[in-house]
Amino acid sequence: MDYKLAQGDTGAKIRVTCKNDSDDVVIDLTGASVHLLWRDAANLLVTKTMTIVGAPTAGVVEYQFAATELFAPKMSFRVRITDSGGKILHNLDWLVEDVIRTP
Repeated sequence: MDYKLAQGDTGAKIRVTCKNDSDDVVIDLTGASVHLLWRDAANLLVTKTMTIVGAPTAGVVEYQFAATELFAPKMSFRVRITDSGGKILHNLDWLVEDVIRTP
């Protein structure tokens, strides 16, 4: 994934298609809640609710950042899914993205 993120942006979004690592099959998000996790500039854990985009069976989620949430030079994100039965899944690899500093 290659995102264009800039510190201070309010229109920046991260969009992820949730797939099973073992077989690359899309995860059905029907009845699930999905969160984006990252550490802020002070190294505190931030957890934000992601929005399911389109049909839950397509497994696509996104999050739109607030102005104070992005910081340069780099951020790492993880997606956490809680399915309808309460089981929790995390992506195994952190999503690492460059964030540019704006004037």
